Amino acid sequence: MTLFRDSDNKLLPPLPSDVVVAGSRQHLAFSDAQIPVEAVRAETLLDEGYANDFLHELAPAWKPKKPKPPTDAERQAVAKQAATEMAKEPYVSMENRSEGIGPGTPRPGGRRVEL
Repeated sequence: MTLFRDSDNKLLPPLPSDVVVAGSRQHLAFSDAQIPVEAVRAETLLDEGYANDFLHELAPAWKPKKPKPPTDAERQAVAKQAATEMAKEPYVSMENRSEGIGPGTPRPGGRRVEL
């Protein structure tokens, strides 16, 4: 984040879209200038999926959280959704596929191979 100053060299507050990381140089500059800012901990940003060397330096003890296993209700919901998707496409046996994969009858006209 870039720090902006006015014509009197006074530090201006951050833009509303700026994210100030607690403990960063920018956060310390705002604190020294007595500008109240809403700072976010580096660990919080890392937990949300943001990752870069800057955040890892500010949170050296941070370790990624292990994903929790899905609950039975979540598994059932996924199975139901998969069954719904599979029901949309009609089943085509291997004999009737146009790709010619698997057992079946040769296409009319066939090919003649001479050795």
